[in-house]
Amino acid sequence: MRFLIVHIFILVICLPLSASTLGKVNKSADFNQFVEQNLNKGYTGLVNIVDSLFELNTVDSKLLSDLQNKIDSFYTFFYHSKINEKLPAEGLYENWNTKFSQPYDVNKMPHDSTFVLPLVEKGWMCNFVVPVKGEIISPYGWRGNRMHRGVDIKLNIGDPVVCSFKGVVRYAKDAPGFGLTVIVRHHNGLETIYSHLSKMSVEPGDFVEPGQLIGLGGNSGRTTTSHLHYEIRFKGIAFDPQSFIDFKNNTLRFEILQLQKSSFALVPFLPNQKVHKIKNGDTVESLAKQYNVSATQICNWNAVRRDQTFVTGEVIRVSE
Repeated sequence: MRFLIVHIFILVICLPLSASTLGKVNKSADFNQFVEQNLNKGYTGLVNIVDSLFELNTVDSKLLSDLQNKIDSFYTFFYHSKINEKLPAEGLYENWNTKFSQPYDVNKMPHDSTFVLPLVEKGWMCNFVVPVKGEIISPYGWRGNRMHRGVDIKLNIGDPVVCSFKGVVRYAKDAPGFGLTVIVRHHNGLETIYSHLSKMSVEPGDFVEPGQLIGLGGNSGRTTTSHLHYEIRFKGIAFDPQSFIDFKNNTLRFEILQLQKSSFALVPFLPNQKVHKIKNGDTVESLAKQYNVSATQICNWNAVRRDQTFVTGEVIRVSE
């Protein structure tokens, strides 16, 4: 029922409700007037309309099906017409959005949530291929006061860019600042982002395999040189691709990835890696000194600032 209400909610927002459409629901002028009165009352008015639709004796399964089909034909928020099998990681995500690159509410992920994701899975025939072989010219991490949430890989305009894992293209369009961008959702729940392309070879709904061409390298968007901006996200939150990808050897560092959500970031934890449980008074500088690493490394591993205020009891990375 909630799934259907959400769809009708989208219909009310995105589509004009003509008199002829409403007439199919109820030919009574009183109901049409009721709808008109509630359309401009914001969320409360929309809820009133939805509730009234379900209370009407004239609403049958065929009408609800027609409404569903009308929504799908106008707005690609949930499914694309080319998708004819189960969406990747459907149980982890609330929607399938081809319109926006970042449609997720990242605040919904509870703190201290832990996720264990297989990176290679024989059952999915899911292998890994590096998107392009090249030098990392800008790593994940802080650029002054701005977080760079991916890695930049040097390439020449026109070089082929391929998909990393098996999945389905969710987004393919010109994104502000990022230029021509392709986003692929994968069966393990990850999404890979490929930006600054000169040409896109796929569109939303396309099934793609590891190593399949998705576009050509370029410098579209806000760039100073041709390169691929490559991001890895889980449920909308980016983390360091180099934490589990060896770009020098173009291989995965391991086959299973463990992610933990803290109050400030999504942090990958690797096998045999040192971690620290935050105690009262801990700072980036004190932890760097304690574990003989740099403050910059602490910041980049955990996506925190130098003046970060930690939450007692949280676990952070303190080693490679």
